[in-house]
Amino acid sequence: MRLVGYVEYQAAMDQFDALLKMASETELAVMNEIVRERPEYTVTIQGTQSEWTILNSPAWGQPTNERQLGLDWVIALARVEMATTLASFVYVYDSFAVVKPKEYDREAYRTLVLDGLKYHMQLLNDQGLLQAMQNPLATTRVLAILRRIELADSLHSATVQLYDKDLTSEQLVETQKLYERLQVAKQGVLQNLLARIR
Repeated sequence: MRLVGYVEYQAAMDQFDALLKMASETELAVMNEIVRERPEYTVTIQGTQSEWTILNSPAWGQPTNERQLGLDWVIALARVEMATTLASFVYVYDSFAVVKPKEYDREAYRTLVLDGLKYHMQLLNDQGLLQAMQNPLATTRVLAILRRIELADSLHSATVQLYDKDLTSEQLVETQKLYERLQVAKQGVLQNLLARIR
């Protein structure tokens, strides 16, 4: 199923990229209006308020409307889904840099990546993570937590790259602290996992 999902996302991205390359601005505007009139293409933003205030800063430029309509949002979501698959199941390093947005969907992509980071950073206070770092758990449960850490790590890297020109030095320091927390969590889970197979 994961292979099928990856192939489907890759095929969609190939089609979207070909469309962006061939279509004129007028044609894209017409297609955008068609998509905006179809509620089934609504992209929902979680709008998670992070306990790390750095991620709630206005500097990130997050939209106040949680429901977004438009061709750019549909394309951006497809890119994020594909990058998520690569990060979670294929373990491609910096997967969101591999699946780069085009200028057309860049702002929507930035928003969805940050939204994903805010959501998955909640993992650091999840009881399941603490258990996976300290106590024996079912291997499948530990691997699921490890996949989520890998995803949060990739989202963090992508967020810093996508927003680096918009952030102050203080904000960059704070995002580095988030990265360090993720690495501590990853090492704790890995040590727990390795202890059971030695």
